[in-house]
Amino acid sequence: MRAQEARADRAGGDGRARVRPATERGTTADRLLALQRAAGNAAVTRAVQGEQHRHGSAGPVVQRAVWTFNGSTRTHNVVGQDSGLWYDDTGRTRTSADLRVDPASVHHGDKYDDVTRQLHSSGSVAFSRRGTIPDAAYPGRETRTRKAVVEAQQKMAAALALLDSAGASPNGPLLRALKSAFPVFQTATSQQIGQFLPRIGEVLRRVQAGLNSQGAQIALVGQTSPLDLGARGAGDAGVAGWVGPSGQDLLARLNPNHMKSEDLPPMDSGRSGPINLREEGEVAWYVIHEATHRFAGTLDYQYSSYEHELHEDTAQGALAAVLDPADAAGQEAEMLGRRVARDPDTYTGRNETARPQRQQNWYAMGRRALMNADSYAHFVMTATGSPVPRS
Repeated sequence: MRAQEARADRAGGDGRARVRPATERGTTADRLLALQRAAGNAAVTRAVQGEQHRHGSAGPVVQRAVWTFNGSTRTHNVVGQDSGLWYDDTGRTRTSADLRVDPASVHHGDKYDDVTRQLHSSGSVAFSRRGTIPDAAYPGRETRTRKAVVEAQQKMAAALALLDSAGASPNGPLLRALKSAFPVFQTATSQQIGQFLPRIGEVLRRVQAGLNSQGAQIALVGQTSPLDLGARGAGDAGVAGWVGPSGQDLLARLNPNHMKSEDLPPMDSGRSGPINLREEGEVAWYVIHEATHRFAGTLDYQYSSYEHELHEDTAQGALAAVLDPADAAGQEAEMLGRRVARDPDTYTGRNETARPQRQQNWYAMGRRALMNADSYAHFVMTATGSPVPRS
């Protein structure tokens, strides 16, 4: 689940991480080309900038094209087959035949990478309605959610490529994203953090495989009946999305203190059924968050203070322009002083909804963050381009 308050202003693998030792990863050029094939120019640019900053040298420039399908261009040819046009960011076009993609399997907003020959598509996801949604509103909601699924798939692939390219010693923007999303890493060395990258990668690979599987389901939630007890409970909690609990979840809840333990839940959660999304949940962040519940067994230890801290950064910047420099520096130090890892024993055992308790609880998660749904949404989004709050 995910509280509306927390995000109201926000718009295939086998499940095993494959992180090789540094000695097996080849030359810098090999690594950059492998990263480019997996994650694109943006990831390579960040890696190259990091190398340039450390060594003062120029890096390779790698070009690629990522094509986006425009469903409104579909037509029917003489034999009745659907077609359509794909566009890259320069406005060039290709057909499905050019890209060797089955036109019947693609949806508006799908993306195709002509280097990896990887299709990021919502085509495997079965959509349904939960409750009443006006017929005029449903197509727009489904289209928006399909785009969010594609964005989530793209960003997870890019985040996995960054994890793999880091080996056992993450640095630069990747390290900052890891420390921001998993506060327990704030007091760890890069090498200590590297020991946990296989686990983080495994969670993301399970989610990636789940969203690509034919069993993936998303239910768009409208006005639900009072008799729909699952939706009613979620509505009472004010959430934007949820996944039905497993039997193991229900059993664990018999112990009121089960969330206070730092023992991580198993990844094989036994959960089934659809990811349920309200309108505010139809964005990539929520898709990733809920998919980690559904396919990797994460829990809601604490929703992140992401927007809150970005707003703090903005407000502090505005104040710094008008305050005496010494006062501005003091306020900034106080603000940043709240963003430090806390004793895991101070974690309250529940998702807090009020501030500053929410922020305090986030930084007290300790190892729990490694199975916290919002930590994964936070990590994937920030590692692939969303702003990282100052710390």
